[in-house]
Amino acid sequence: MTMRNDAPPGGREENLAELAEALFCSPLRPADHPSPDQVRAAVRASLLAHSNDPGLCACELAQAYGEYPEITVTRMRWCREAVAEAYGLGLAAH
Repeated sequence: MTMRNDAPPGGREENLAELAEALFCSPLRPADHPSPDQVRAAVRASLLAHSNDPGLCACELAQAYGEYPEITVTRMRWCREAVAEAYGLGLAAH
């Protein structure tokens, strides 16, 4: 199987939700106005930091949601939009 250079680590195609969860767990912020390359790099780094397990990112997201729901919703919306743009994914498709 040939992977694209911008494909996340782990040897499989993650979906929009998993990629957004990984971005959520990264230090990248909307105020940084990241480029698509920076978003993909942040997703890769976040997945690597979470043992290439998107489920661990989901757990971190759930904990943040429980503590700061009003902030988490806004951040996740941004993460989904940023990932969709960076990976060429449609928001409605996932």
